[in-house]
Amino acid sequence: MSTIGRANVDPSTNEGASFMHLARCAWCRTYQTVFRIALPVLPYTEPRILEHAEDVPAVLQKRSIQHVLIVTDPGIARLGLTAPLETALASKGISAAVYAETRANPTVSNVEEAASLYRENACRAIIGFGGGSAMDCAKGVGHASRSQTSPSTRCAACCAFIVACRCSSPFPPRQAREARSRLRR
Repeated sequence: MSTIGRANVDPSTNEGASFMHLARCAWCRTYQTVFRIALPVLPYTEPRILEHAEDVPAVLQKRSIQHVLIVTDPGIARLGLTAPLETALASKGISAAVYAETRANPTVSNVEEAASLYRENACRAIIGFGGGSAMDCAKGVGHASRSQTSPSTRCAACCAFIVACRCSSPFPPRQAREARSRLRR
């Protein structure tokens, strides 16, 4: 006989495991129900996907933002993929500082360098342009710009406004799916 919780349970019957399973299921269902009830009153807004670089300045102007930091990686910067976004921002009078030194799995030094660029240029928004590393670095900069401590000692969530721009496929969605499926064969 072994003790699970407060009851003496025979391991050969698996009695305690089934009780724990039922207890865990009940707790999970209760948790889900509470959030299902609370969700309509929580302050959540549906994210809006911006398909073109020309859409970004309107969002920034609506929030009275005149200085932004674009966080990307060296490959995207070298290919000039941020140029349409930079041009669209400049045409609306929004200055953009570009941090293009993000490495795979951004380090604390990446975040600190980008955060200092953010502060030097008095930026009020961050645009993560590219893949996951650029997005991770942008989130770190967002938090670093709101906190006075070193990034290595922080553990709170990101607080800054982050616009995520995605590079769109050169094909319409159906054609892109077909092309991907042909590549997998």
